Amino acid sequence: MGLYKREKINPFSGCLPLLIQLPVLLALYRVFWHGLQPEQMSLLYNFVPLPGAIDPTFFGIVNLAQPNIIMAILAGILQFIQTKMLTPKQKADKKQDSNFANQMQKQMQYFMPVFMVLILFRLPSAIGLYWLTTTLFTIVQQYVILRKKND
Repeated sequence: MGLYKREKINPFSGCLPLLIQLPVLLALYRVFWHGLQPEQMSLLYNFVPLPGAIDPTFFGIVNLAQPNIIMAILAGILQFIQTKMLTPKQKADKKQDSNFANQMQKQMQYFMPVFMVLILFRLPSAIGLYWLTTTLFTIVQQYVILRKKND
């Protein structure tokens, strides 16, 4: 806690982006899970000229309203890469494998991407696309930060 006070950093400040993302994720889930029913078309903004022409197909390739295994697997792979980047490198000369925390961290490194694939396989691929792009931007951001740190 002394480090946080000295550097004037709130330890819960990392939660703010997640709290902002949560309503977006819930809205995506609700919109793409139930879709736009004809009786809900009147709820659209008046700048949508042809509400019936709204199509949930992403670039003509993926229907965002349906689950997509490829999107789920890509999100899982990127999640694994992100976890690998954020995991601190252990020195080879130390016996770290006997430490319970390190064993749990290793298990979570493999469990979370698999769990994500299983979850995203059941959800509309719009959520998978959201998760995929968020993870991709996080990987790029972490790469830039680590590169600047090493320079």
